[in-house]
Amino acid sequence: MSKNFLQIHPKDNILAALQDMKKDYMVTFEGKSFSLKNNVTAKQKFALQQFKVGDPILMYGTLIGKATKPIAQGESITIENVVHASSDYNVGEQQSHWEAPDISKWKNSSFQGYHRADGSVGPPTIGWLSLWSSVKTEM
Repeated sequence: MSKNFLQIHPKDNILAALQDMKKDYMVTFEGKSFSLKNNVTAKQKFALQQFKVGDPILMYGTLIGKATKPIAQGESITIENVVHASSDYNVGEQQSHWEAPDISKWKNSSFQGYHRADGSVGPPTIGWLSLWSSVKTEM
């Protein structure tokens, strides 16, 4: 069975359609089932829960809008029922963590190109010469 929709981030309270789905299509997600209130086209978003006026709409795990009218579970998210909103952004408040990837399999590798005076690098000259000679013979 192909998947017709997805939740982009675990905090999202809307789902994204991966293909067109008809009104009354039964959505089953995380053990709960509900029907679509209208036709939903591929890439369109629809409500995973019921929304009241002013409720936050979350996608990518962050605030993207607020409901401007009540939205039923399974109803399309549109410019008629949602207005853009975003969380405040404050420099330095968000903590992120980056973990270096394991590069041990390249430990004994070496660079086969050349280093330029300006610090940039280039491919091996021999490759360019053979490419140029083949282009020149084609002319």
